[in-house]
Order: sequence, then structure tokens, then C-alpha cells
Amino acid sequence: NTIYGLTRRVKKEGMLGILRNKPIPKTFSLQKYIDYLDYVKSHLQPYFEFYKSDTAKKSFHLYQSRQREQNKMSNILIYCGRKYN
Repeated sequence: NTIYGLTRRVKKEGMLGILRNKPIPKTFSLQKYIDYLDYVKSHLQPYFEFYKSDTAKKSFHLYQSRQREQNKMSNILIYCGRKYN
């Protein structure tokens, strides 16, 4: 559900082409890395508009929820489904 929402948002805000065409930063070639930096620098404004401050807040809340669920699952596995605190 979250990934679907993000994909919809990427398409809606026109970031799909920018993200698809972005060169890969992991390279041994200095020239390819410079090309990557130039590409990101030339598309900086769309990045800033897409990753606004509210995006960070949403990501943080999603992370917290995921952590809570992982803790619940761990406790269920450790205590074999018995009630735990």
C-alpha cells in the first residue's frame, strides 16, 4: 500500500522520468560519477519539491510503525504466542 502510494506520487509529480534516467552513483569511473553529480544538480529543484519536509515526517511515522510490528512479531515468536508484555 505504501509503495503503491509512493509510485502514484512519483508519476503524479513528474518524477518518474527524472528517477529513471538518473545515472548510478556507484561507479569506479570518475567521469561517470561527475555525470551523476551534474544530473542531480541540474534536477535539484524537482528533488526539493518532491522531498518536502512533510515527506520526512511521513517516513518517520512509517518507520516507527514498522519497528512496533517487528517488536510484536519477535515477542510472539519468543513467547510462543502466549500473552506477553
